Amino acid sequence: MKTHIVVGGLRDGEVLEKLLSDLPSTAERRIVALDDKDGARPVARQIVLRVREPTAFVFDTDTTDRVRVRNEIQGLTDYFNFVPPRARFEMFPMVPAFEILFFERPATLERRMGGPLDAITRRAGKHAPKEVLEEILPSLGAASLDELFRSLTEADLDDLRGQETIMKLRRFVEETSE
Repeated sequence: MKTHIVVGGLRDGEVLEKLLSDLPSTAERRIVALDDKDGARPVARQIVLRVREPTAFVFDTDTTDRVRVRNEIQGLTDYFNFVPPRARFEMFPMVPAFEILFFERPATLERRMGGPLDAITRRAGKHAPKEVLEEILPSLGAASLDELFRSLTEADLDDLRGQETIMKLRRFVEETSE
């Protein structure tokens, strides 16, 4: 059975493909990347209700405020459960954004910068990861986030696969593809 992974963010979809590329060939998957969370949400719902195959919804919460994150997840739960799902469905929120991977698993950044991230960069990166990554791009040897993501090595990907939400997504794909 094929597992669909719907993600709000074209670049995020490309990185997810790399992060899942080492899964066994039996873990058949299809990544559907759209411009943003609002465009991805109805597509994920359609797949669950019409295609009736397992679906993961990966999205940025755009905040670290626990109450706002909880409210957004509750709103999405209500949206997706308006009609009972006909296939397994799970949400994978990236708090606050997909780029948090690099600050929760900083080895890739530290390897490229030649040393540990300073405390201020780490703290700022946990609240505004995309913006902080964009600020430190020159130190990472990349001109853009796209270039940084394209240049990820197998060692970088192995490390990033250890991020909690990515590990949960990988388990979901493996379990639903059996």
